[in-house]
Amino acid sequence: MDILQQMNLTDFTLYDLINVKGVEDTIDRFPLMASPVPSTILIAIYLYFIYKWGPNYMENRKPFDLKLVIAAYNIFQVAACSYLVMSVSLPLGILNSVISKWESNFNHFSAILGSFSRRFYF
Repeated sequence: MDILQQMNLTDFTLYDLINVKGVEDTIDRFPLMASPVPSTILIAIYLYFIYKWGPNYMENRKPFDLKLVIAAYNIFQVAACSYLVMSVSLPLGILNSVISKWESNFNHFSAILGSFSRRFYF
């Protein structure tokens, strides 16, 4: 029997919609999903920080120099995204033709470099 059929639709309120129990028990075990109270508290703390405590804390201070932190973060993001693309596309065979072209070009380049190295004693 469907969950909506189990409820009396004449007495159906927003509270009933939010507090439907037994529909998906695995979601209730996730952090912040069993009740709306923890996420509401986190949002309130965040709003207090950005509107009250943060501006008061930084009022008489110099701005932080975050250039190195941002550069390191960007390098990490590029590496993580590259890894993600490769880990998804290689098992699916999406990049096989591209990689085979790279390998053939590398073999051609190494053959040319090898002939130069014998000629010029690299």
